[in-house]
Amino acid sequence: MVPSVPLVLNGLARTMLMDLLPQTSHAYTGQTLQLGAALAMMCAQEFDQAAARLAEENAVLTALFADAGAVVGDDALRTDLQSAIGEGPGSLLVSALHERNRTLRALLIRLHAHIETLDSDPARALDARIWNELVESTRRRHLDLAQA
Repeated sequence: MVPSVPLVLNGLARTMLMDLLPQTSHAYTGQTLQLGAALAMMCAQEFDQAAARLAEENAVLTALFADAGAVVGDDALRTDLQSAIGEGPGSLLVSALHERNRTLRALLIRLHAHIETLDSDPARALDARIWNELVESTRRRHLDLAQA
């Protein structure tokens, strides 16, 4: 049997809150148990969502980079964008997805800084698209605090 990570973490959180917390009379211990339980529940959600979130975000960023090539005026940046597109999704290990995401987000920062120096309708449209992705990226990371 392979234990479900979210089930185990949520079970630990419930044990901390329902069984251990009522038995403590020290404020520090109580706060530590509450914090530990909340973190365990947040980790359970992140574990369940991380690969899908990162794969989606990485795909969105590479699509954005593909469209940016026509707008970018810097040859080195254009080459780096093409290289990032060509790498493909790679491994589905969360650690590998995180590493690719970090690389893509660093390239997004370079792209965004470059685009903001351009004065054209395509550059403004790409700038709006970048800002929209930054908003969506934040939304993807929201945790359901009702579950935590």
